[in-house]
Amino acid sequence: SKEVVGKATGANDANTDKYLPYINSLSGKYGINNQERILAFLSQVGHESGKLRYVKELISDADAERNYGGRLGNTSAGDGAKYKGRGLIQITGKTNYGQVNKAIGIDFVGNPELLEQPKYAVESAMWYWKSRGLNEIADTMDLSKSVSAPQNEKAFKEITRKIKGALGHYEQRKSNWEIGKDAVLRFIKENPMTVAIGTIALLLLGATGIYYLMNRKKIEMPIR
Repeated sequence: SKEVVGKATGANDANTDKYLPYINSLSGKYGINNQERILAFLSQVGHESGKLRYVKELISDADAERNYGGRLGNTSAGDGAKYKGRGLIQITGKTNYGQVNKAIGIDFVGNPELLEQPKYAVESAMWYWKSRGLNEIADTMDLSKSVSAPQNEKAFKEITRKIKGALGHYEQRKSNWEIGKDAVLRFIKENPMTVAIGTIALLLLGATGIYYLMNRKKIEMPIR
């Protein structure tokens, strides 16, 4: 919901409205499809993007060249600046641009500024999130407890490290989660049928996948 996105990211109404349609339309594609995953994702990208305000890293080209030149797949002069952080989760380096290029099917290597467009800013962040196994880590978090509860803390720190490489601005990320959690729990309380239907849909989807895996040979057997 708009409230959940706004609270968990800290974004104002204008920026929430800007990204909400893409968050809603793409979250299922990348498996960000339950309350634990959604909350963890939003609280992290809210920090990475400065409350959904920035989709391009706030450093000069010279600093980007010093920081990233010669690594992260940046092999040519100018690559560090060309492939500075972009998108809601700050995709950085030619290697990562190439990976998201391949996954989404858009030429971000040739046109890195495309990652600044709202749709691709969201989708690149969701691709990164899923590709690093962050959905499964988020599943271990318990919304009935504080983010500082031992298991929640362990999971949230692991997620933060996989995004940032360290625990940079960790307290702000935790604050986003706690504020967003209140909005999530309020949404669940006020929309029990919507949540129930979504849960049933996920269970059916999972059951369909299990059935396919168990009967794949029969299903894929060619008709003679």
